Amino acid sequence: MNVRLLALVTIVASLVACRAAHRVAAEAKAARDERARSLIAQQDTFRLEVEQLSNADLLQRLAEDSQRGASTLDSPVFVELKKRGSSASPGLADAMRTNANALGLVALQALDPVAYRSVPVDVRVRIFVAALASNRHTIDFGVPPNRWGPMATALVETGESALAPLRDLLKDKRRVVVSGSETADEALRFGYRVCDYAWTLRLAIRGLKMEIPVSSDERDKLMAKD
Repeated sequence: MNVRLLALVTIVASLVACRAAHRVAAEAKAARDERARSLIAQQDTFRLEVEQLSNADLLQRLAEDSQRGASTLDSPVFVELKKRGSSASPGLADAMRTNANALGLVALQALDPVAYRSVPVDVRVRIFVAALASNRHTIDFGVPPNRWGPMATALVETGESALAPLRDLLKDKRRVVVSGSETADEALRFGYRVCDYAWTLRLAIRGLKMEIPVSSDERDKLMAKD
């Protein structure tokens, strides 16, 4: 085979490979687009379904969302409840006094602060500490020590009642996975654990401020003195 023919064969083979690669890429993009459209359609359908729920059914679904660790940002039920405003707050208040859950308490605090404060402090402490211990509500706890989420803020507001329950979590070394951009990068750099959240929340409750060490070993030394 002469040089020209070899060069021609090489060029043809390259063109065929290039076209095949473009076809595969186009098919992959089409598949991703179809999945995205399907997901959006499912979300729209679910949102419409949620909008048709009665307040009572909405509260039941909210409890289920809270149990599985849904956040205030990704729970359509939570969003719908807040949209209904005062029409939903009486039933929500009653539910939180008898069968409280973390998402429900955050919703009640936003809709009716007076009714929220009528929920016993020990109940609020128990629910929010349990939410932290579950390691499923990471978005709503935010990132210590200055980027707290709504559940962390609500827990700090319960005051000294939360100190002892939080102390029980100071030995929980499970890593906390935080989503988001800036906050996630910061949490990844520090490698925050459940015990770090418990410790920094205890500091916040007592009004103490300090530089949080990046090293988990250094943090453990400080926790041992707390």
